[in-house]
Amino acid sequence: MQQLKKLIEKKARLLYSEIDLNPLFTGYANKEDRSYMNATFTLSDPALETRFNEMCVAGGINGLNGHRSVGGIERLCTTHFHLKVLVYW
Repeated sequence: MQQLKKLIEKKARLLYSEIDLNPLFTGYANKEDRSYMNATFTLSDPALETRFNEMCVAGGINGLNGHRSVGGIERLCTTHFHLKVLVYW
């Protein structure tokens, strides 16, 4: 169980790091309130949303619908491969 927790934390750090450092993304949650299981963010330029969604589908990532209360994009805990697709976009 401890190894699973470490893996989930590692994936969350990778995704949140990209959200924080990449000017294409804007995160919603305060750093102290972030979930290891899902991340909600938007693209800084809404004109890129179609392209971003197409790239995600091509990379095998589906279900990026926004959070019910804030919109944007919501990524649930995912495979390491899918995180790389998101991060290296």
